[in-house]
Amino acid sequence: MEEANEVCVPADQHQNLNSIFHSSNIANKINVSYREAVGSILYLSQVSRLDIAYSVNLVSRYLDNYKKIHWNSVKRIIKYVKGTIGYDFAGCVEARRSTTGVIFNLSSAAISWKSQKQATVSLSTTEAEYVAASIAVKDLL
Repeated sequence: MEEANEVCVPADQHQNLNSIFHSSNIANKINVSYREAVGSILYLSQVSRLDIAYSVNLVSRYLDNYKKIHWNSVKRIIKYVKGTIGYDFAGCVEARRSTTGVIFNLSSAAISWKSQKQATVSLSTTEAEYVAASIAVKDLL
C-alpha cells in the first residue's frame, strides 16, 4: 500500500457491501489477511483516528465471509489514512492548540459565529472535538 493513491473519503457511499455478502459467487472469494488488516485499522480507529470508525465498522461485519469488494473497502480505508496521516488536530504548530469554529443559523442566515484558539492543548483529535463542542454549547446557551 506504500505506492497506493490517496483518497479523500474512507468509504464509498455508493458501494453496497450487504448485497454482495449474500451472493454465492465463489469467484469473489479471496485469500488475504483480512482479519489482521481490519484488526489493525480497528485499533487505529479506537486510539487516534475516530474519523474512520464508521468505515471500519462496516468492513468488520464481514470477518467470517469476506470477498474482494470487502477487501477493496479495507484498502480504501488504508489509502485514506495514508492521505491524511499528516493532518494535525493542533492548528497552531507553535502553541500546539486547536482552533474552534462555531456558527449558528436561523433559516438560512447566520445569527452567531465564532472562531477562536482553544485555551488548552488537546492530546488527541477527539479531545479537541470535545472542547469545540463544549464551546459551541456555551455559545448556544
